[in-house]
Amino acid sequence: MEAILKEINSVVGVTGSFVCLNDGSVVAQALPASFGADSVALAARVATQTFHALEISGRHIAETDLTFEQGRLILKNLRDGLLVIVCARNINLAFLNLTANVAARKIADELRAPIAAPTPEPLAPRAPEPEIVAPPSAPPSAPPVAPVVASAGFAELEDAWRQINGELEKGKLVARVMNSLAIWLSCPDARALLAPPDKKQLDFAARSNQRESIRRALERVGYQNNQSPDEFFNSPRLYFTNLSRGIFAEFYLDKFAMYHQFDLAPFLAQEGATLAATALALARLQLVEMPPLGLCELSALLLAHDTSPRAEPGKIDLSALARLCADDWGWYKTVTMNLQRVMAFAVKTLGADEKVVIVERAERIYQAIESAPKGFGWQARARVGESMRWYDLPPTAGTEQRPIEMRYGD
Repeated sequence: MEAILKEINSVVGVTGSFVCLNDGSVVAQALPASFGADSVALAARVATQTFHALEISGRHIAETDLTFEQGRLILKNLRDGLLVIVCARNINLAFLNLTANVAARKIADELRAPIAAPTPEPLAPRAPEPEIVAPPSAPPSAPPVAPVVASAGFAELEDAWRQINGELEKGKLVARVMNSLAIWLSCPDARALLAPPDKKQLDFAARSNQRESIRRALERVGYQNNQSPDEFFNSPRLYFTNLSRGIFAEFYLDKFAMYHQFDLAPFLAQEGATLAATALALARLQLVEMPPLGLCELSALLLAHDTSPRAEPGKIDLSALARLCADDWGWYKTVTMNLQRVMAFAVKTLGADEKVVIVERAERIYQAIESAPKGFGWQARARVGESMRWYDLPPTAGTEQRPIEMRYGD
């Protein structure tokens, strides 16, 4: 477990980290020598008591951010305990979470893993040593999904999409599949990088003036909408479920909005079963907290679709990305951050040929964004920087998924 903590400590701005159980006992730590046992124990008690108080109040959260005058504590809920990260106040949370969220899942798995009883020895018994517990053999990080498994998962989603799409076309409704399945369909030569999402879900871009017709079409193929009338007619998204197949369908109406938003109308006007490559790239580049699956999908898009200085079928439009990032510093911040992420991912994990293509195309996008002229408003926001949140919280995130910010000493 200490090895995992050291990975977190390698992030710039992290001072150290430790893991404690729900009773406040520290089970692993990677902290500088200046942190005495008493101060670590006190921090563990503060962390566990904070989460306990929040749970009593009915707030089930995944993460808490405690900001003090001299530093910051990031607390991640492991269910059986807490991961506590000691860091600087001005740390780049997006970069930290790229490492910390993966580490938290590994540590949570270790905490939940049963510890095998030691094999009794025929000689004199030895006294147990409760402070030195032999760790269970740590499973390796999740291996890439075998192509046959990935194909099977996407085949089910593709079959469901064709059924829905056929019904939408009968009614001459405009809808384009997007996100994971669209990337699978539009990147046939890069499918070795892809794995189906954990949740069987189809995402579509559509027009809000067709929402009632969309509902009737989905109902004819077994999908139900459980939104209230007010939600259905006013929400920017429609949600459908096919209980017999366990498949969900979500429709983004007129605009795509998560951490950032962009207009879907220009892309809906373009022909094609899937949303254009530029829009598919934007939907991944806007992810502030980029999961490993997102990096794989963005890599596949860059590998399968070349860039172009203007809108061209099957290519990523540099002018569209540059314009969006020149108008909004928040978009600029997240997109350039993710371009750096995907280049680092490609260099570290992919073969020589794939690596060269992905890095070259990512650099082209980066250069187009950097060279685009920026206005006064953009420059003013850039001076504020990361001291103010530059992204939205995803509309579908509940309180249990949103970090709570508590500030002391400000």
